[in-house]
Amino acid sequence: MDDEKEAAKKKRWAYLISVGLPPFGLFYAVRYSFSEKTDGKGVALMCVILTVVSLLATWAIGRLFLASVGPQMRQIQALNPGDLKDLLQ
Repeated sequence: MDDEKEAAKKKRWAYLISVGLPPFGLFYAVRYSFSEKTDGKGVALMCVILTVVSLLATWAIGRLFLASVGPQMRQIQALNPGDLKDLLQ
């Protein structure tokens, strides 16, 4: 019974790492794929899937964030120092 709880804890940890720190999820995938456990291949596949999904989500969110920063940055660069000085006085 304790072994089952420990195994479930390790799987949960592997899944959390796969989602939270995507590249490191591949370490768990390799580790479980070479393990002798009956569900090792399934856990490894799930770690790979979660890692890929997390990487894609991180990439998409990063692109959206950078796309929204672009127009604001151009507006700041277009400011005339003289206009800013007049505004502050």
